[in-house]
Formats: sequence, C-alpha cells, structure tokens
Amino acid sequence: MRRSYLGKILLNWCDACHTPVLGSVCGCGANTRPVHITPPGDARPAFQADIDCINELFSDHFGNPLIPEGHLAVLNKIPDRDRMEEVICGGAVIAAIRYLPEMQRWEVLPRTAVCRYMTPVRRFVVIDDGAVASVRDGASVLAPGLVAIDDSVEAGDEVLIMSRTGECVGVGRAKTDAETARGMARGTIVRTRKNKSDPCVPGAATWDAACRSNRDILDRAEREAAAFVRKTAAEHPVPPTVSYSGGKDSLATLLVVHGAIGPVPLIFADTGLEFEETYDNVATVSERYGLDVIRIGPDGSFWEMFAMRGGAAKSASSSP
Repeated sequence: MRRSYLGKILLNWCDACHTPVLGSVCGCGANTRPVHITPPGDARPAFQADIDCINELFSDHFGNPLIPEGHLAVLNKIPDRDRMEEVICGGAVIAAIRYLPEMQRWEVLPRTAVCRYMTPVRRFVVIDDGAVASVRDGASVLAPGLVAIDDSVEAGDEVLIMSRTGECVGVGRAKTDAETARGMARGTIVRTRKNKSDPCVPGAATWDAACRSNRDILDRAEREAAAFVRKTAAEHPVPPTVSYSGGKDSLATLLVVHGAIGPVPLIFADTGLEFEETYDNVATVSERYGLDVIRIGPDGSFWEMFAMRGGAAKSASSSP
C-alpha cells in the first residue's frame, strides 16, 4: 500500500527530559532528535487505558508488561486493514499492536528496542554468538545457529531473538514450534524483520513536563492560528461557526476560534451512530463555553446509503 504523506512529521524527542517535542529544540534548551514513525504521522499520547491494554497484551505474550509506571508513551495510528498503532517510548518505536478482526484479538509486533523496557520470560529464542551479526543484518534464524527456544513458542508466534548474554538482537515470526525446532538440523526457525530502530533512551517523565517542553512551540502555533482565524473572519463577513465532532481536533479548533473571535455556534453532524461519550462531550463543551449547538440529522440517509453501497472500505497495508 502506498504511504500517505500529509506534510512534515513534527514528532521529536528530548533525551534530557524524556518527553516528546514538536520541534528541534526542547523547552529545556536541549536539542531534540526526530522520531521516525510511519506516515502520515497521526501521533497522540497514550492514556492509561491504552497503557493497560498494551501491558496486558505483552504480559500475555512475553510474560512481562511493556510500559513502566511513570514513563511516557506515544501512539501513532498507521494504515492497516483494521486498527494498528505504533508504540513510541524513549524516542523510538519499540513495538506495534494490530487488531485481527477475523480472530477478534490483538497481536503484538515488537521491535528490537522493546528489550530496553521489558525482559521476556516466554516466546524467545537464543542464538549462537556466531549468528548474531547476520541476524542483526536481517538474516533469519537457522537451525544450526539455534541454542535454545522457549517451550511456549508455536508456529506463527512473534518472538524475540536473544544472544547468549541476554541482548535482543532481532525480532521475527516463528516458522515452527519449539519441539519441532529442537529436532531440526537445517531450515528456518524464525523469519526476522525490522531489526533497525532509532536510539532508545528510557527515563521517567510526566505529561506536565511534556507540556513545559512544548510550551513555546504550542504558544507560537496558537498565536499563528488565532491570527489566521481573525484574518479569515475579517475577509469573509459571514456568521462564523465551528464544525464540532466531539474529538480532539475539533476541540482544538474551537478553543483557537473562541480565543480569537469569541463565542460561535457549534455545528454537530449527528449520524445517529455516535458513542454516548460523544454526545456527552458535545453537551459538556456547549455548557462550559455557553455555545449554541446546531444539530444536523439523523435523517436515515446513512442507512439508505449503506443499503445501496455497503460500508466504508479500508485498503490493506504491509506490517511495520
């Protein structure tokens, strides 16, 4: 699948503050480094429910949770046939999680940097010292280079490839189960993938610290956005409104417009399929800022079009 590019990806990382930064210089004065995430770059903070889900998935698969308490994580939604998110910690993509609708479950897709945060107690293989260099370069794990394989490994499992000293030197998908692998004299045990990653520097931080790291950048962006709103409103003397969906983007737009030109009505396109939390958010925001809501629909047209054309389609893409 062809990747979508919506402009420059702004996500950087400050190794001094251990925070994501949307510019080349952190609020602390330190230079940042770019985080190489998959385009289009739809990154967001990982909230506690996200972290709990990820830690449960990794505990089930590898025997230990991934994200330590007090460490920040960022998620990047990437193209896939259903839901897929990259997990960014310490300034690197350390894993991804992908939902498999036909199996109604999530799948974990680790990167080598994952072991900066987690030590596996299951679903790993150990390779001989002589195979480490070739595996780092992308070669598969072959039977002659296998030293040990965890009993829980089944064909198709995502596994971590470890050296004798306990260093993660690769990740990949098992081609066979543990019992079969131990009896093989030749052939592929693990098909490796994505062994390269950005530097990963773990460290505790808070989202308050992240706000301080980005304060100057966000203040400048808000001033520029407010100036654009005032200019546009002056050039087009029509009643202004804000299209409001109950999501983060429309809320940010509302706050900028509200600060630039004052209260404006909200237009809420009600499909009739919204979550209750969405309706609650619209009501709460309307009450908090004293704004009228112009509600459009539902008029049944969604189901008419669904009967004619079916649901929205998503193209498949390759895994990260």
